[in-house]
This record gives sequence, structure tokens and C-alpha cells, in this order.
Amino acid sequence: MLRDIQQLYDKLLHTCSATPQGKAFLTGLEEMLGYCSTKPFLLHRARDHVNKDLDWWSQFLQVGYMSQAIHPATTIQPPLFL
Repeated sequence: MLRDIQQLYDKLLHTCSATPQGKAFLTGLEEMLGYCSTKPFLLHRARDHVNKDLDWWSQFLQVGYMSQAIHPATTIQPPLFL
């Protein structure tokens, strides 16, 4: 159902903040969001490429480790007036 797809998509999209390469594996779910929105209460079957994307996510998340570097804040100097 559409709501299930939305919830899964939101969680995986949030995960992409730590794993930017995951964005490439959200396209199948994004496509499903489009065609499921016309009939939100019906059960929909995922297409093959969606299953491949979800297999990638499953394998990636089972590794149990992900990280993203946190860069220090940049100091902004006020402009000098002459």
C-alpha cells in the first residue's frame, strides 16, 4: 500500500544523509510512489528493479556500520569596512 512505501522510502532517504551512495537505490521506490498514488489503498507488487534496490539496501544495512564525516564549522569573518 502507498503508506507502507512512503514510510520505507522516508526511512531510507533519511539514511542517505550518512550513506549518499544509497540515493541511487531509491529510484525504484520513487517510481512506485508515483504509480501507487493513483490507488493508495490497493496492494501493489514491486517490479524487478525495486526488488534489486531493496536487496542492495538489505545487504548494506546488514553490515551494521555506516558513517559520514562531520566537518568542523567554518568561521565567518565580518566584512571590513573602510
